[in-house]
Amino acid sequence: MAPLAAAAPYLMAASAAMTAVSAIQQGNAANSAAKYNASVANNNAVAARQKAASDAARQEREGRLRAGANRAASGASGVGGVGGAGSPLDILEANAAQEELDRLTIIHGGEVQAIGFENTARSELAAGKAAKKAGMFKAGSSLLMAGASYGAMAAPSPAGYAGAGGMVPYTSSYNANMANVKLV
Repeated sequence: MAPLAAAAPYLMAASAAMTAVSAIQQGNAANSAAKYNASVANNNAVAARQKAASDAARQEREGRLRAGANRAASGASGVGGVGGAGSPLDILEANAAQEELDRLTIIHGGEVQAIGFENTARSELAAGKAAKKAGMFKAGSSLLMAGASYGAMAAPSPAGYAGAGGMVPYTSSYNANMANVKLV
């Protein structure tokens, strides 16, 4: 049993070091995943803007074709382009305004979607940084806990609780016994 007791501090240190390294690696892995997800979200934002621009250009092209067809139909019907309310010119102007509104609505929808992707990217980056910090804190905590445990093992025992070599044995019964000790 003595060789195992002698190795206990080294085993404790090795265990704490492995836990600390693991915590750091987990934080770094979460940060890397978050960076990748943020990159994907930023790419999606660019794609949303490009798609909106393409759809708006298509809408504008189709609007011009519809306007041309309407002008041709109006001219073929023999209805004059000059006159009061409800004239073909007024209708063509209203149609042109609606076509422009449709085009701007497409652009706006793409921009709203892109902003959503950019917000997701920012959120992912913040989560990644937080995970990395949490890994560092967990690593530090692991090392501090190992130091505290070693300190508790190596502390001289209170009167009446001496273990082998005058050291306090680190057991659950020791913790239960220490609950009854009153400090003066």
